[in-house]
Amino acid sequence: MEKYIVPAALLLLVLQEIRMIIKRQKLRRIKKRLQSLVKEKEKLRYENQQVMKTYKRLASWELHELLPENESDGSLEGIIGLVTMEQLEHKKIQQICKCQKEQQGILLPDNLNLTAWKILFLNQGEQALQFAIDTLSGFPKDDNAFTILFHHASCHYGIAGNSERAYSYFISKESDAFGKYLLQLRDAAVKLAITKKVHDQLSSNIKSRYIGYLELSGEPQELYEILDTCQEPERTQKIKADKSFQNGLQLYYKNDFYLARSYFAKVIRECPSDLIAKWYIFSSEKIMDGKIDDTEFHYGLFHQ
Repeated sequence: MEKYIVPAALLLLVLQEIRMIIKRQKLRRIKKRLQSLVKEKEKLRYENQQVMKTYKRLASWELHELLPENESDGSLEGIIGLVTMEQLEHKKIQQICKCQKEQQGILLPDNLNLTAWKILFLNQGEQALQFAIDTLSGFPKDDNAFTILFHHASCHYGIAGNSERAYSYFISKESDAFGKYLLQLRDAAVKLAITKKVHDQLSSNIKSRYIGYLELSGEPQELYEILDTCQEPERTQKIKADKSFQNGLQLYYKNDFYLARSYFAKVIRECPSDLIAKWYIFSSEKIMDGKIDDTEFHYGLFHQ
């Protein structure tokens, strides 16, 4: 049997041809995959467009107008107003919606909770404040069953669904954390409270007082009560007693609860309706009476 010896040059050419065939096959597969990805992207883009059209046709929520073109979700920062009322009343809802539109606020979805609303103001502290003042001015002056809390937050929002049905969503960890204190602020007859970051955006002629801090995920959030929303003579009384109130707070933070209670008691003599001062008095007394374990004590407002 004869043996054939393949020349090295020919063998090299065969190997090169095989490599080229393999390479062309790989390129065809890559091209096919890229074409498939482009088609998938176009399909997803079309579906997003259909969802957006459906939502815009059916919804009155304004936040979708802030979304990037052909995108179904986004992120932003702004001032969020948490609004709570004791009872659902048609007149109050009308007042809230009217003032929200006048001050260019955006009503946010909140799991159909009609007694706790969220309204977004895009870093417009003055507009947020005017919304609160206008809203509260439409209610009876002695109505303490209504509270607004403004805070600065970052959030994620968007639209989810299909071409037949679409839903809006809004996620803010800060709002969820602040929301836990709304009822306590309302029970303390605080009509309008704002965080320090919002407070720093307001003009200096606003009458306010520092009332302590709230503990949110281990971070203290300083809180201010806007006194311009208090009716007279309570407003004047709180302004007059504010020096004693601040002295009491500083002593409270220094563990001098006996003297702190004395200053808060002085505040109560000036303004008997000051329920925040009363809370600090009761808290100081609980600590002095040993009803609160030192290891569990916390200086934050409403933290017991």
